[in-house]
Amino acid sequence: MPRGEPEARRHGFSFVRLAGKENGFGRSGRMTEPGGQQRRSESRPGQGLVEFMLVLPVLLLIVLGVIEAGRMLLIYSGMTSASREASRYGATVGDNGSGTPRYLDCLGMRDAARRVATLTTLADADIQIVYDHGDPTLPIASCDANPHPNQINLGDRVVVTVSTVYQPIVPLVPLPPMTITTSTGRTILTEVAAGPTVTLGGPTSTTAPTDTSVPPTAGPSPTPEDTPTPTVPPTDTPGPSPTPTITNTIVPSPTPIPPPTNLTVTCLNGKLSFNWSVVSGAHSYNIYRLVDGSPLHIAIDSNPACNNCGTMSSGESGVFYATTVVLSRESAPSNLVSVTCP
Repeated sequence: MPRGEPEARRHGFSFVRLAGKENGFGRSGRMTEPGGQQRRSESRPGQGLVEFMLVLPVLLLIVLGVIEAGRMLLIYSGMTSASREASRYGATVGDNGSGTPRYLDCLGMRDAARRVATLTTLADADIQIVYDHGDPTLPIASCDANPHPNQINLGDRVVVTVSTVYQPIVPLVPLPPMTITTSTGRTILTEVAAGPTVTLGGPTSTTAPTDTSVPPTAGPSPTPEDTPTPTVPPTDTPGPSPTPTITNTIVPSPTPIPPPTNLTVTCLNGKLSFNWSVVSGAHSYNIYRLVDGSPLHIAIDSNPACNNCGTMSSGESGVFYATTVVLSRESAPSNLVSVTCP
């Protein structure tokens, strides 16, 4: 019996003899648990490292995907804030310090957009600024075209559209490049008109004291001698307090501006020409075309005539009118004129 085998049997192990080189027990062998199950003693070095290397690419893809998704949302939030800030700058009353109204200060609106844009660089072409009467599908002018101040009236809107291209910084992330575009429109406050004022004060009426004494009655009135009559001391009653009088101060309304008269429209070779009578004191004139019931500004001129101020194709019809502009005020429409190009 090999050495150590009795000691192993005494502890409940059985010894299986194997052919081969002797070891500490005499020959190589494996100890088995009671019941015949073998004890597993061999190890596998490097197994955990191999499993980690198999999982690592998937783990990195998930982490980078989360980072790219957060970066995309941050860029979108910056684009939204940029369009809002630029339109807010252009809609406020005032100028840029050099006499240019804020709603015409293209550089100031673009600088306001760039200040809040995050993780992206915006070029001038990425920030589009237009004006409309409330319908975004019918712009009346573009800020890059240097519109005349008379083209923009109180109640018109400045619309700022900001766009950029998002592209993942790691090509392995399955997110395609995409264009992020945000647009914000705000009503322009070109001027603030003052309404009627209310003042307190004015003459107040005072109430004269009224004599409430009762005249004495004729003849003596006997009273019992032994019964004293209690007297109530007089109390002070507050008199009427003056009330403020509200006086409406009437502010005279401005004199209405007369519209142009005798408007005529001709179409020759697809080009439109307009003529009307001179309005005294007019600074300029606006020409509009009615499109689906909404006015579309097509021209501005300081003379009572405008040649080649629009085009129409052969057989096309249109309805036009003109207005008078004095400072920042505009008159009512002139007579409507319908024309069809031959």
